Amino acid sequence: MYFFLVNLSILDMSYATTTLCTVIKFYLTGDQTISFKACIAQIYLYVIFVNCEVFVLAAMSYDRYVAICNPLQYPLIMTSRSCSLMSLITFILGFTDSVFLPISICWITCFRTIAVNHFFCDLRAVIQLSCDSTVLVDYLILTEAAIFSLPPLFSTLISYMYIIRAILKIRLASGRQKAFSTCSSQLIIVILYYTIIFCLYLRPMSMPTTSYDKLFTLLYTAGTPLVNPLIYSLKNEDVKSAFRRIFKRRQNY
Repeated sequence: MYFFLVNLSILDMSYATTTLCTVIKFYLTGDQTISFKACIAQIYLYVIFVNCEVFVLAAMSYDRYVAICNPLQYPLIMTSRSCSLMSLITFILGFTDSVFLPISICWITCFRTIAVNHFFCDLRAVIQLSCDSTVLVDYLILTEAAIFSLPPLFSTLISYMYIIRAILKIRLASGRQKAFSTCSSQLIIVILYYTIIFCLYLRPMSMPTTSYDKLFTLLYTAGTPLVNPLIYSLKNEDVKSAFRRIFKRRQNY
């Protein structure tokens, strides 16, 4: 589990840095311009990190499935070699998935304006600047989602279906509560993550970008990387005991 948490933390920091550093630069310098090459690079890196995180979340759900449904076989199945192989596969799939969408921007022959209606070079906001039809891009995104995004989502949901069924079979209430608390936080994150992404990108590109789109984008570019460490850290007993000691010291003072 902690092996995949390291991967998740790296990806959270990576795509948050890719987007938020540009925003910070805009506010500090007042210069809100970005070159076309830098814009394409930002889109490409952003799509890579988001897609890799989707596959890492699927790997984490499988890790939880093995830990709860087959606890005795967990050391045999989730060895360091198998975890490293799963991590390598997730990054390969994430990089492969990310090749197609930024290329679609290179097909654009003319732009109505050079002002991107977003706080960074978001794929949707940039494509909306095109004078050409975006129907082909819509089909490309739907195809990409069907091939690369839906399988890890279904894998995650199926893993949690088996996890919930195994938890309900636990006789002790304390055991059920402990097992459910271990997995419920990640399930909530996965549901919110996919819901926001699907609402933003599985719509026709011709639909304009609204303030709600920017808010939702900010939630999973800045909010999710901020919340993930807190959620997974608070499940660690050592971290909990450290917080208890801090609160006791403050109460004594």
